[in-house]
Amino acid sequence: PILSGTQIADIAGGSHHAVMAILAAVIKRTNTGEGQHLDISMSDAAFALNTMFGANALASNKDPECGTEMLNGGLFYDYYKTADERYLSIGSLEPIFAVNLMKHLHLEHLLPILTDQREAKQKQIKLEIAKKIAEKSLKAWQVEFEKLDVCVEPVLTINEAAESAHFIERNMLCEAEDNAGNLIKQINTALPFKSSSKHKSGVSLGHNTQEILKSISYPDDKINKLKTEGCVFF
Repeated sequence: PILSGTQIADIAGGSHHAVMAILAAVIKRTNTGEGQHLDISMSDAAFALNTMFGANALASNKDPECGTEMLNGGLFYDYYKTADERYLSIGSLEPIFAVNLMKHLHLEHLLPILTDQREAKQKQIKLEIAKKIAEKSLKAWQVEFEKLDVCVEPVLTINEAAESAHFIERNMLCEAEDNAGNLIKQINTALPFKSSSKHKSGVSLGHNTQEILKSISYPDDKINKLKTEGCVFF
């Protein structure tokens, strides 16, 4: 097992499922007048993300193994190192993409065994693809594959992705303004209703402490005592 690079349970599990549940409940209430009690579990949601392989595992009583399945390294769907120690992601599983990829790489002789999921066959395919990809730099491959529809993309850093024409044209970058008026580059929301106004980066810890304590009737002496004893931030 390897780490995913993002908190799948927190984000794809908890937050996204919570939002979907709230919206579904609002729609049901609008249509039927009936409300819902929403109990969102990150563990439940993360477990449910195993939809495809989970269904097969439960039906067959056979668990998928690391690096053996279609999408976890068992097939040639994988990352391949370029001549300059960068990586290309290759996900050309569908026949039209696979055929075009193999023709472009001059590996047509592999086409008859592409769907053969036996470990030895897939190792052979991955080895030959790896040798080809290792012949050129990432930039050289980007130029070539940009013209082709074969499900091959460069593995970019965050800053490289932010500078790509796609994300610039899609307005996926924004600026957040802090209390001092400094502008901080950020990733924009992926939802379609993007705002042209500046985002706020938030305030420093304790910025509203006194205001909030006063609003709930704390006298000055008690506020000062809390501050002196380190119970609250200012």
